[in-house]
Amino acid sequence: MSEPALLFAPRVALYGGTFDPIHAGHLFAARTALEVAELDGVVFVPAARSPHKLDSEPTPDDHRLAMVRLAIEDEPRFAVWDVELERGGVSYTRETVARLRERRGDGAPEPALVIGSDNLDGLERWREVDDLLCVVRPLVVPRASSEHVAQQLAFLRTLLAPVAFERLARGVLATRATHPAVATDVRAALASGEDTSDWLPERVREHIVRHGLYGTAGRR
Repeated sequence: MSEPALLFAPRVALYGGTFDPIHAGHLFAARTALEVAELDGVVFVPAARSPHKLDSEPTPDDHRLAMVRLAIEDEPRFAVWDVELERGGVSYTRETVARLRERRGDGAPEPALVIGSDNLDGLERWREVDDLLCVVRPLVVPRASSEHVAQQLAFLRTLLAPVAFERLARGVLATRATHPAVATDVRAALASGEDTSDWLPERVREHIVRHGLYGTAGRR
């Protein structure tokens, strides 16, 4: 298991996801959290299997991990931790955060957790979500209008424990910019041969085409 030094930085955030593939929207969210929350770094954590996507098989772990590494290799304040891939099975953020807190030791500053606002839908179904939100600093990066995010929060207020909800609501980052890229659209664009230069780092696109991922076999 690769354990990046950034995990032990005082102001570090985890950013989990299937990253299938990692795209400009993910990088926008990480950079937004980094700058607005004044973090030391963001550590990407690719999931082995998302508990919310069990009806579909993700792209093999080695490709998803390689694509994350390619996407962030010029970003000194970004790193990747393959703890969930090594653990295998269904990946739960609560377990990964517990592992991080164990590795950082007693007295270490509270880690942050980057959450794209698109993931607020269904957040109440995350494993031990009330406990999770009380042991991390949630950083919610808007992926939609402020009005939509407010509606999502209003719904979650009725489902989360009060303390957990207040921590989540305080973590919504103040930014007017958003990025429209979502993995489903990126995969569809790749399969149909559309231009993805605004959505994918060039190194990631080259890896995808080289290995014929997402319906690009035979294309150069």
